[in-house]
Amino acid sequence: MARRLVIRRWLCEIVDGTLDPYTGVGLVMAYGWHAMSQPAVLHEMVALMDYWDEMPEQRDKLLLDLAEAARTVLDAW
Repeated sequence: MARRLVIRRWLCEIVDGTLDPYTGVGLVMAYGWHAMSQPAVLHEMVALMDYWDEMPEQRDKLLLDLAEAARTVLDAW
């Protein structure tokens, strides 16, 4: 339960702009993704992070997409 609250906090900070989306989702992946058995609600964010190195020319769009994915997770979780 505490881990989920911390992840929600990071997601809120991504959405309100106080935490860079790439950094925030990196934290979510590092401290929540595996520890929480890869919850389905986080799959989209993890998939977007896969594109970071594959499509560096799209990073500005990926930042927006990561922020939107964070908002979606907050609404659903």
